[in-house]
Amino acid sequence: MSTETFERIKCPVLVMNGDRDDYTPVESFIKCAKAIREARISIIPGCHHVVFYCNFPAVWEAIYPFIQ
Repeated sequence: MSTETFERIKCPVLVMNGDRDDYTPVESFIKCAKAIREARISIIPGCHHVVFYCNFPAVWEAIYPFIQ
């Protein structure tokens, strides 16, 4: 997806990625998050692409404050 696509997003977004993701590097997620006006980013340590299965406690720790 292009940066222009992400710039069109006008709602809060939590971008999550594992620091060992082989599909999309962390740098790409950071670039996407920077293009979204109200984005927060959470890098889950020790995880690959599917962070929910890898380390759900860390995922929840990032999600819970975001949804408050």
